[in-house]
Amino acid sequence: MQQSFPLSMIRIILISLVISLATADESSSCTSPCSKTSLPQCGMWLNSERMTEAAGIYELGEGIMNVSCSFSSLPRPSIISWLHRPSPSSSWIPFTCSTKDENISCSTTSEQKVSSLCILRTSLLNMTGSYKCEASTLNDDSKASSSEVSISVVGIESVQIAEKSLRPGHSGFVEVKVCANPQPEIWWSTSEGLLKPGQTLSNFASSHLAKSTVKTLPNGPASPIPYCYQARLVVATVNKGDSLSVMVRSHGGITTTLISSFSLSVYPALSYILITYFMKL
Repeated sequence: MQQSFPLSMIRIILISLVISLATADESSSCTSPCSKTSLPQCGMWLNSERMTEAAGIYELGEGIMNVSCSFSSLPRPSIISWLHRPSPSSSWIPFTCSTKDENISCSTTSEQKVSSLCILRTSLLNMTGSYKCEASTLNDDSKASSSEVSISVVGIESVQIAEKSLRPGHSGFVEVKVCANPQPEIWWSTSEGLLKPGQTLSNFASSHLAKSTVKTLPNGPASPIPYCYQARLVVATVNKGDSLSVMVRSHGGITTTLISSFSLSVYPALSYILITYFMKL
């Protein structure tokens, strides 16, 4: 008995053939002859770049870094990747551009040219660090890189109440977690006056501002969270009707967040956040 193929199967086969032919044609049009020992030599090299011009300080949520690079290569076009390194001691890791535009100029007789434009919106503090673009081949047997550009993202990213316990007639505390760059300044406002980290009043005492940490394993070591800090205000006796507030200031941008029953007021001219907590007793 003769078996017939379903129409859907025939369509899939035809589409696969078309894609294969198109890929083969594109591959051949983007390949030029070269040699490892004579001219023209196989390899890749940087043509142009716009990197160092983008170095500087960017405000959180408002900055836009604009960088670009262009490479020539033989026998085939290079693959351009954008890399980020948070600190000189860390490894380069790929990152995703907010907007990316790439152009490939193919040839069968001369060099292949690839250019890439990367636009990055500085929406996070951990975007601080160094950036570069890197060209490579499919099997990574040859690489070339642009120069590096270093940026710093500044502003207040978040303000959170990490923990609190305020019961009338009992001792209590409020712990604040702030993520900001550069390191923020904080002041506690109490019924006895202003209090800075490390200072003590008769009914209030504040811990020093310390780096926030996190454990990746239950029994493992704690690692610092980049750009995040914590401070705790200890209350000897929580009194009914008391109000507490904490002011956080850092150079750069301002972030306004509503946290639990804390209300925030922002004063752009002074670049600080005011969080006020009214105890409902």
